[in-house]
Amino acid sequence: MEIVKYPSPNLLKRSKKISVITDEVKEIAAQMLEIMYKENGVGLAGPQIGYNYRIVVMNANSETK
Repeated sequence: MEIVKYPSPNLLKRSKKISVITDEVKEIAAQMLEIMYKENGVGLAGPQIGYNYRIVVMNANSETK
């Protein structure tokens, strides 16, 4: 997974709703957290990694690992 950056048109697309939390969704969330911490971020949304679903990971304390 790579971070998609502005002005990518993919960031403007409407994301799809996730109706069931599957093992695949959990794995994607775990990968998103890894990317977020690697990049010293405090949050990351699905479209930012090319996954056009409504999913967000974040560190509410804004402390990085």
